[in-house]
Amino acid sequence: MKKNLLPAALIFLSTFCFAQNGEDCYDKFFAKGTRVKNTNAITVVANKKEQTLSRFIKANYIAMEEKMALIDVDKDGSKELVLHNFSGGAHCCDELYFFKNIGPNKYELTAKLFAGNTCVSDSLFVFDVHEGFGYFYTCFACGLEKEDKKGQPTGLEYVTSVDLRYRNGRIEVVQGNEALKQKINKNLQYVKKLGWDGGVKEGDFDDGRRKEVALNLAVYYFSFGQNLAATKQLFTTYYPWKDAGKIWKDFVVLLANEKKNMSL
Repeated sequence: MKKNLLPAALIFLSTFCFAQNGEDCYDKFFAKGTRVKNTNAITVVANKKEQTLSRFIKANYIAMEEKMALIDVDKDGSKELVLHNFSGGAHCCDELYFFKNIGPNKYELTAKLFAGNTCVSDSLFVFDVHEGFGYFYTCFACGLEKEDKKGQPTGLEYVTSVDLRYRNGRIEVVQGNEALKQKINKNLQYVKKLGWDGGVKEGDFDDGRRKEVALNLAVYYFSFGQNLAATKQLFTTYYPWKDAGKIWKDFVVLLANEKKNMSL
């Protein structure tokens, strides 16, 4: 089956999000914090296990793109220990660990983010769900295009990111607005108008339409209250095809994994 390739800006998702001047947004974020000089002098508690920060770093294979600092992320007057690592791999992954202060030089792990193409601005973290749904019934670089063969706009607008905020020792989702909701509905309506493609055989790829549905549904789910029933109603409205049961089942599995990756 012929595969539509997404524009390069979306295909080769940069693991780091760069500012217009080329600066890594994580460099900018960590630059404002207090540098951690001695990882052996700091104790961390993770999964009820107490150890030095140095041991935690080694145990979690954190080294390739390590960044760490003490930063008051949620502006409550107490600095969190924040640790960033790039796990490596073809597409993945940024790892962010958040530790709250529970005593002198002692911190407890309260949240972790794990995703590709994440970025941070002040206390707002952009989480891209494309990494988790990139192979949803198609290749990672495949997807519906924003222009038709004649170069005319199709009306499709890519929706892949969820805004997160760290507050009071936990990650929370920033509520989506009406404009985002309208964009999602418009995208799903476009996919529905494409009609039934006859289904996808095991191991084959579609043109990216099922991934487009999954991406929009995932952003809707997280941005509007994490209501699975409402998300399924949206799916049923815009995906009435014969394989709907299987598509929904596979979507829910990946959605749960993304929820775990957000520490929600």
